[in-house]
Amino acid sequence: MLTEEEVSEVRKEKFCFGKYILLVEDEQAISDIQHRILTHDPLNHKVDIAGNGQAALGLLKRNTYDLISLDYLLPGKLNGMDVYHHIRETNKAVPVLFISGNIEFLESIEDLKKKDGYVDHLSKPCKNMDYINGVNQLLGRMPRT
Repeated sequence: MLTEEEVSEVRKEKFCFGKYILLVEDEQAISDIQHRILTHDPLNHKVDIAGNGQAALGLLKRNTYDLISLDYLLPGKLNGMDVYHHIRETNKAVPVLFISGNIEFLESIEDLKKKDGYVDHLSKPCKNMDYINGVNQLLGRMPRT
């Protein structure tokens, strides 16, 4: 959970609240922490969790999200980049925050970020406030409707 100091920092800054987020993460301990941070006060986002790429695709078919938090390394046949490409086939502007410490991925993400202004990444492990700031910065890039 967030410290009192972090909660007060979030309340002071201009953060986005109450958005609908898909969290794609296979490591239970990480997804538990990210889910708690995003869904509890002060952020109060609604969050669905997918533990692999196939589950993520199923949720993406049924729901429209304001942001996708996406691990690169996932169990099964689909990795995070496969999920990302599927997302972009139907939605060019939903923000995607990749979370990965994979060296191969880190080398390729810079090119992707140049081509897609709605993508960013954080390296694992990341601090709670870095995660919150990454989510918030991407939500701030969302096209206004």
